[in-house]
Amino acid sequence: MNRMNAAFTLLEVIVVTAVIGILAALVVPRFADARNQTSVASAAEDLHTIAQALSLYQGVNGSFPPNATRDQDAIIMTEYFKNFSPFEMSSPIGGVYDFDGPPKFSPVSISIVNDGENKFDPLQAVELDEAIDDGDLRTGRLKLVNLRLRYRFANN
Repeated sequence: MNRMNAAFTLLEVIVVTAVIGILAALVVPRFADARNQTSVASAAEDLHTIAQALSLYQGVNGSFPPNATRDQDAIIMTEYFKNFSPFEMSSPIGGVYDFDGPPKFSPVSISIVNDGENKFDPLQAVELDEAIDDGDLRTGRLKLVNLRLRYRFANN
């Protein structure tokens, strides 16, 4: 066999490159969407975890903890979380978690709030609402109120 026939032609290289480009164009958006779905699912799980800890606190103490700063929330609630306190980290969709308790807030709720440069993504907020509520940030248990995503977790 002649060595000249063993090489790829320019046309073959272009076709292979085009096929790889088309496959990449199909696959990359799915990875981005999967990452987005993971963030929304993680935020929903964090809200559920905080709600469980607050319900446990209420069961032990007879009432919800008073409204406090985010740092105080983390200290007050630490023993009611199994592994870690979500109050000590950012929300996966951006922003930070906050507890809106008595006497200032009734009903009590968990919020995701913007914190300096750490702001929650409005599109992911809608997706979070679709995942755990009615898909409308104006109604239901998860609402956008004064730039806070407020999640009313209990009928209180």
